[in-house]
Amino acid sequence: MNKIICPSCRKEMKEFQGAPKKAFCYDDCLRRCIQCEIGASNSKTNPTFIFKDYHKNIPSDLLDNLDYTLNLANNVRNRNSKKVKIGYSTSEDALTWIFLKHFIRNNNFELLKDILHIEDKIQEILIWGVPQINHSYKSNLKEVCIELGENTKSFSEPDVIIISDSIITFIEVKLKSSNERQSSEQRNYDKYLNNHFYKDNNLAKKSEYYELIRNWTIAHLIDTNKIVRLINLAPKKLFYQENDSFFQNFKNSLNNSENFLQLSWESIITVLNNSGEEDLSNQIRNRLSIL
Repeated sequence: MNKIICPSCRKEMKEFQGAPKKAFCYDDCLRRCIQCEIGASNSKTNPTFIFKDYHKNIPSDLLDNLDYTLNLANNVRNRNSKKVKIGYSTSEDALTWIFLKHFIRNNNFELLKDILHIEDKIQEILIWGVPQINHSYKSNLKEVCIELGENTKSFSEPDVIIISDSIITFIEVKLKSSNERQSSEQRNYDKYLNNHFYKDNNLAKKSEYYELIRNWTIAHLIDTNKIVRLINLAPKKLFYQENDSFFQNFKNSLNNSENFLQLSWESIITVLNNSGEEDLSNQIRNRLSIL
């Protein structure tokens, strides 16, 4: 296997003997920095770095409330797996947390509103279904999932929900992976399409964008009195790759397609740099650079 340099101490990682297998956690890695407790996945090229302690993949000043949130994440079955995967250098969850927590910690909601095109006051931010501003905030996310007939152990878990005075914004975050697509033979779309949130249910099914459809429906059911927006936040190359008939089917199926937005991490970096937020900008840039 190729020699790997530890991203923390810059020393060569120790190589261990064994048959290479897909590395789920630090102990599965055949190349490790024992001092820093960072492993490199067993991929021959572009390995993912895996932290033994997932907390070390998050800046220390942004750790407040992380464990509380992970322990209450809406998808119960996925909680333990999420704790491991948030220690990956390619983790979408880690980047989601770093991005949102920066604004929450600094109480800088005006810049966040500018980035996300939110016009009015932010009341609450939920990450993985857990409130971040006011812990006593009562979300009806679980009730909506039950109403839709979802498994109580594996409820839908929107990456981010932002509640403002007149808008509810769902954000589906991507870093390395593409938007989940599954055919109607693989998934039951009907429970998410039995409503007036779509102009054409058949187009929605043909798109196969199961994850985005689920978010679009749940967002409308969370609060029927607010405008719904769904933001797909991803590296810009994802949007180039997905600009095809499947994507067009998804967008054309929506009742208000103008409220589905594609937002690139690269455009956010530009805004952050222009606003003097170089630290957060560098965090995002460094995580994009490993892809």
